[in-house]
Amino acid sequence: MPSFGIGLSGAARIRAAREAAQRQASPSPAPSEVSAAPEPSSSRHTPMGRGSEEPTGTGPNGRFRVQSRAAFLTWSKLAEEPTSGLVARYEAFCRNRPNHWATLAVVERHDPEEPNFDPDRPLHVHALTISHERKGGWNTQNARFWDFEGNHPNILQKDLRDGPGGNPARDAFHYLWKHVGEGGEEVEELMAGELTLEQLEEILTKGRGEKDEYTYKADAGLLPAIPVELEVPEYRDHVEQADKWFAEEVRPKGPGMRHRILVIEGETGTGKTAYARSKGKHSRMCNVWNVAALSEDADIWILDDMVSTNGKYSLKALSQYEADFTGRYQRVKTMKVRPTVILGNSRAAITKCWSDIEGEEGEAWVARNVEWVYSGGRPFFVFP
Repeated sequence: MPSFGIGLSGAARIRAAREAAQRQASPSPAPSEVSAAPEPSSSRHTPMGRGSEEPTGTGPNGRFRVQSRAAFLTWSKLAEEPTSGLVARYEAFCRNRPNHWATLAVVERHDPEEPNFDPDRPLHVHALTISHERKGGWNTQNARFWDFEGNHPNILQKDLRDGPGGNPARDAFHYLWKHVGEGGEEVEELMAGELTLEQLEEILTKGRGEKDEYTYKADAGLLPAIPVELEVPEYRDHVEQADKWFAEEVRPKGPGMRHRILVIEGETGTGKTAYARSKGKHSRMCNVWNVAALSEDADIWILDDMVSTNGKYSLKALSQYEADFTGRYQRVKTMKVRPTVILGNSRAAITKCWSDIEGEEGEAWVARNVEWVYSGGRPFFVFP
């Protein structure tokens, strides 16, 4: 079983804390001292602690409260499973490095004063998927941050949409349930917040408290380029091809001048976004309807996640901005032309962006104006 980001599992730490509490002589130490845990070695950040007041009640679990730092699970420790989705996507970048995604598990004791308190099952788990790159602590206004038992992002969207690599909340639930709940030790007293997968799905799609907190579109722009200490792949002609485009198109040419477009097509999770983000000051766009908001000061514009959705190509909306992005004119009065990088996993979705790219004429235009880099499943790692 994959290891936790700290030495002991949540259940083992609970047992250790209980034994420590029973050994303590009067006066008893504060709960935070009883349940103190070392900072996770795989992270450069220390999680924010929850309240440390001593819980009331009796019984073996009545004298301590495990704080958040006592159960810190790091995705980068999961080297074997799962082999797809968000975990595998970031594990490649985080290998032997400080982790950038993590699940914070807070083990707490139920309030004995609350109705339906079961002394045989006094504990529960709160889980929160976080990005370490975010400054200023938890940000519940962004859909990357999930608390299964508490506040949810107040973001109005039409439906539940998983970002590239899956939904962190769902992945975190599956992991916790497997290693802490169903497959963990002391399953009778430590469950994943008594939260079923069916209840989680209802929360994700409907929100809580009759609020329209529909959710989840991953904002991959929170993650900067991540230098990794990995061996250089034997085949990296795709990286060299893209590097050549940056050398020829970005630095020598100023705003408003004609630029060829760089299109990088490849599988999700191969590092295309991290590579493009490493190339200079830029403004990237997650939603094609926000084209007008792109910064005039950017060195490059990055159009990310260009994929086909329900047979409708989202990039079709960009056709009205073709003069800005395609560089078809030597100069344009708006001076908005920037070197443009398009990242996606569907060639059809990308080419459908421009209404007149059809047939032989369209193919000829692409040949002249587009540097098309196909990476397939090969990584676009950012090398030191």
